[in-house]
Amino acid sequence: MKAGHYGSAVGMAAGLGTAGLCSDLLITVVLLTLLVMIPSGIFALVSWVLISVQLYQHPELRMFLLGSTTVVVLLVGIAALLARGRWLRKGGRVGGGERLFKGFAWWSALFALSLSALVAGSVIGTGNYNDNFRQYYEVSTLQVYPDVNPARTQGQQLLDAGVVTFEMGSALDVNRSMGFTSKQTYCVAPIIAPSTQALPAVFDFWAAGTNCCSSGGNDFRCGAYDNSMARGGLRLMDQDATNFKLAVQQAQVAYHIKSAHPLFFEWVSDPISELNAKKDQGLSVYKRSVCLAVGVTLGIVSIGFVYFWLSRHTD
Repeated sequence: MKAGHYGSAVGMAAGLGTAGLCSDLLITVVLLTLLVMIPSGIFALVSWVLISVQLYQHPELRMFLLGSTTVVVLLVGIAALLARGRWLRKGGRVGGGERLFKGFAWWSALFALSLSALVAGSVIGTGNYNDNFRQYYEVSTLQVYPDVNPARTQGQQLLDAGVVTFEMGSALDVNRSMGFTSKQTYCVAPIIAPSTQALPAVFDFWAAGTNCCSSGGNDFRCGAYDNSMARGGLRLMDQDATNFKLAVQQAQVAYHIKSAHPLFFEWVSDPISELNAKKDQGLSVYKRSVCLAVGVTLGIVSIGFVYFWLSRHTD
């Protein structure tokens, strides 16, 4: 071979080697990026689905999205099993089937990260919904009643109330508060009119909370109980209402009072601001949890890549 031809061949081989190296590097970067983005996207989607107001109004769409995401994760798991099968059919050795091993390792990592993201997104999204969004959505669909006199109004008249501002001077009658214990302590205290007015014939408006009193009563410490300017209520409508009613029944027996249609409220100073604060807090939790999920996933992928690379280049 002539020297010129030999030099050309060497240059071509070097060029092909460089091109191959760049191609491998690009593929590696893309695969690692997907390992971070796909699980992070699953976490963000699942946790958003569980708190979205649009999906709160359309629960069937919520179930469809959650079910579809679960199916996608299961398909990734099936792909990992198929990749493992192809690798094992080649003898299950890295040296003899390195490409197949890399495929199996990538699909397995994607499945593990995606499954973890699905579970974590479900747990955090559900917790965020229960802590912040559930009451916001429930109350927002109900009516707002200002300047309600608890001595002249009965609960039956405000069954559709979500936000209530009571008449100036209204307060909690802590001396007639009561607690009912069933795993948690469910606390109630009647909301009464200003002291210049007579007590109501029927006590239908109650401030309520959990684990903020003793079973014996007379020590209600829920919500803005110590704020003399507080006179607002956010309606409590969840499953705790049954236990709150049991606490009211105990109060009726203990204090010889009547309650026909008890309504329960979180006692606050500014109900509208408090309601909006719950939504803002929920959105903040969502954003911070997504950022944390991306960071954790990126860290796991980085550590895994370094470990894999070192194991392949260490004799």
